[in-house]
Amino acid sequence: MLETRFLYAGFFVMFVGLFVIVLSIAADYNDYYDVIIVSLGVLMFIIGAGFYIGLRVEQVKVLNFFQLVLAPAAIGSRRAQPVDIEDRRAVASNYSVPGAGAPDYSIDRVLKEIPDTKTLPTSCPLVPMYRLDKSFKIVDWNDAFSLAFDRSMDGLRGKSAAEWVFYLENYKEAIEHGEKLFANKEKFPSIDVETLVFNSYKYGKINAIKRSYLIPDDSGELSNWLVILDPKFEAQEIAMRYHYDLVNALGRESMWSEYSISYDNVLTNTLVYPELLDQMIGVSDGMDEIPANSKVLDLGAGTGNISLKLVQDPNIPRTVYAIEKNDAMYDSLRYKCADYIRNDADGPGVITVNRNIESLVGLHSDYFDCAILNNVLYAVDSPKDCLREVWRVLRVGGEVRISGPKRNSNLNRLFRRIRVDLKVQGKEKELASDVIRAEWINHHLLAPMFKHWDLDILRQLVLDSGFSTIVYETERAYAGQAMIIAARK
Repeated sequence: MLETRFLYAGFFVMFVGLFVIVLSIAADYNDYYDVIIVSLGVLMFIIGAGFYIGLRVEQVKVLNFFQLVLAPAAIGSRRAQPVDIEDRRAVASNYSVPGAGAPDYSIDRVLKEIPDTKTLPTSCPLVPMYRLDKSFKIVDWNDAFSLAFDRSMDGLRGKSAAEWVFYLENYKEAIEHGEKLFANKEKFPSIDVETLVFNSYKYGKINAIKRSYLIPDDSGELSNWLVILDPKFEAQEIAMRYHYDLVNALGRESMWSEYSISYDNVLTNTLVYPELLDQMIGVSDGMDEIPANSKVLDLGAGTGNISLKLVQDPNIPRTVYAIEKNDAMYDSLRYKCADYIRNDADGPGVITVNRNIESLVGLHSDYFDCAILNNVLYAVDSPKDCLREVWRVLRVGGEVRISGPKRNSNLNRLFRRIRVDLKVQGKEKELASDVIRAEWINHHLLAPMFKHWDLDILRQLVLDSGFSTIVYETERAYAGQAMIIAARK
C-alpha cells in the first residue's frame, strides 16, 4: 500500500508540472516570469516522471530505500571496536599455544602440507559419508552417499556394516580387511583406509577411497565411527552428472524444508485441505473409511497431518507407519504426533521412520491394510519402483490411495480458494507472508513436476505396478485441482 501511494504521488507531481508548463505558455507573463514558471513546471514534471517510472519499472521499495539510507548510522553504532592483534599475539607468546611459530600463509605450503579436507571428518553435504556405532552397526548416512551408492543402505539402519559390504564388488577383500584391522577389540586403529568397488545402476563402476575415523566420546572412549568416501568415477562426465544430480537433490531437500515452514501455517488453517485429508481417509466423498485396527502406511508423511488424523480418535484404533525423508518435516511430524508415538507395532499409535520411500526394505511383505501417498508420488525419482514396493508390503485385498496434482492444475484458482478460507478463519493478514512463500514455491519449484501427470497416466502406472482393481478415482479433489485414485491388491 505504501508503494502504491508513492506511485500516485509521483504521477500527481508529474501532472502538476505539465499543467504549470501549459498554463505558463497560455498566460501573458513577461519573459522573466515565463522562464521561472516554465522551469518550475519542467522540474516538477521531470521529478514526478522519474519518481513514477523508477518505482514502476524498477520496483524500488520506498520504505526499503529509506531504511537503506538510514542503515549506516544504525549499523555503525553496533560495530565491534577494532582490536590490536599484535598486542594479543604478545600475550599469547607467554603460553605454549599449539601451532605457534608456524610460517606465514602460503599457497605453495598449503598445497604441500595440508591434505584435501574432503577426506577428513566434515559436515559438507557434498561428501558421501555414513556413521557406525561402536559395535559397527549402521546408524546414519547422508544424501551424497545414498545417491552414489544406489540407496543400498536403505532398510539397514541398526544392521551390521557387513550387510552393506555384501553390495560391494570386492566384498571378500573388504571382509578380510575388516577382520585383519578390527579383530583386536582392545586396540582399534584411529583411522582405517581402504578401497571399495561398487557398481552403481546410475553411475557405473565406482572406486571409492574409504576412510574410517574413530570418534571418541567426552571421556575419550570409543563412541562411533565416521566413514568418509571419496568416489572416483570411470569418466569425468559421469562425475559431473553425479554432482549435478546431487546438487539438485540437495536443492529439493532445501525446498521441502522451506516449504514445511509455511505448509502447516497455511493449509491447516484452511477448509479445503482438511477436506482432502478426510477424503483420503474415507470420512467423506466416496471411499470407505479405513477401519479400526488397520495397519496403515503413510508414505511421504510430511508434517504428519494424515498420521495424526488417523490415530486421534480412540474409538478407531489404528497403527500407522509414518515415513518421511526430509528432516525438517520429520521433526514436525514427531512433534505433532508426540502423544501417539510408539516404537513397536503391538498397539495403536504412530511409528515414525526417517527414510526414502522408494525402497521399503525392512518392512514385511503382505503386512499393511492400506497405504496412503498424499500429494507425494509426483515428487519421487522413480514412482514405479515406489508403487511396486507398496504392492509388496500390502496384504492381498489391501488398498493404496494416491492424491496429487495434475498437469492442468490451476494454482491461481487453488490459492484464491486458500485465501478465501483464510479470510473466513480470520487468518488472512496474519498468514499473508506464508501464503506468498507457499504460492511462490508451488508456481516456480513444484509446478514443473506436474507436467507429466494426469489421471490416465496415474491409472496405468498403478496397474503396471501389480494392482488388480481400481476402486475409486476423481479429478475434482482439492478445489478441483487434484486427482485421487485408489486401487486394490
